Amino acid sequence: MVPSDTIKLEYAEPPGFLAIYRRLLFGRRASYAPNRDLPRFQATWSGARADAAKVEAYCAACSLEYDGHYPILYPHILTSAIHLDMMSKPAFPLSPMGAVHARNHIIQHAPIPVEATLEVTCELTTTRVLKQGVEFEVTTVLETEGVRCWESISAYLVRGKKYGDPGEGSERAELPEVAEAAQEDSWPVPKDMGWRYAKITGDFNPIHVSRVLARVMGFQRDLIHGMWSAARCVGHTPAVSPPYPVQLDLVFKGPVYMESTATMKATGQDGGTLFELYCDDNPRPCIRGQVTPIAAATRLVADSA
Repeated sequence: MVPSDTIKLEYAEPPGFLAIYRRLLFGRRASYAPNRDLPRFQATWSGARADAAKVEAYCAACSLEYDGHYPILYPHILTSAIHLDMMSKPAFPLSPMGAVHARNHIIQHAPIPVEATLEVTCELTTTRVLKQGVEFEVTTVLETEGVRCWESISAYLVRGKKYGDPGEGSERAELPEVAEAAQEDSWPVPKDMGWRYAKITGDFNPIHVSRVLARVMGFQRDLIHGMWSAARCVGHTPAVSPPYPVQLDLVFKGPVYMESTATMKATGQDGGTLFELYCDDNPRPCIRGQVTPIAAATRLVADSA
């Protein structure tokens, strides 16, 4: 059941990032009251379709084989503008310009052909006050011909100490470590990949396309988008393939910088794969992930009434 005070949005096409960034930079927004839940949003996009050329370009940029279907992370790319648009509304009291993409949990139930017509529902739901700041979740469900084919929970963190009394984090926030790697793969992060990836996804976040602005925002230099790095990991994970359904869990723990070398270490577990991604000689993982075959009835997101 969707709460009666939910703010509902409907889209005939994905919103443009330019208008979103204009609202984020210059628009007014409500003030945040400590220890209060964020407003709930529900966004629907009926008749959604991907641009096949962009899906193919995405696969090329992420070194994935294009087979006429969505890669498992592409629905997040397709719907990310809706996520950000909800956060840009005046009723949303936090600035997502400082938000960190903390986690992603995905179930792909079936292959999705690029020509498929989809019904998309995104909801901004759970709020948690943590020691690091405020964490909130956005759920996304894709259906084709009335059947759920893909779903996710994306968690975002706005850092700060002024948001109230910290509570417990999500049980999904911790994934097992790779104790002993059975597989190791490395790849360079090209200097221009931030721009290349942004042109495909439409998301020109300054920290991914400008070394100067990334430093202004507290980073050593420009960094590659976490979802690009995650896609590269998926490309080296044989468990992310038919038969479906399969669950992919990602926890983003640190940046992977442009012009660095990324190294993925992985091992098998319970018919799936655990993996960690490292940047250069940093001993701490930047991404920790897990791919798991699951039962057909498994759900991340409850059905909306």
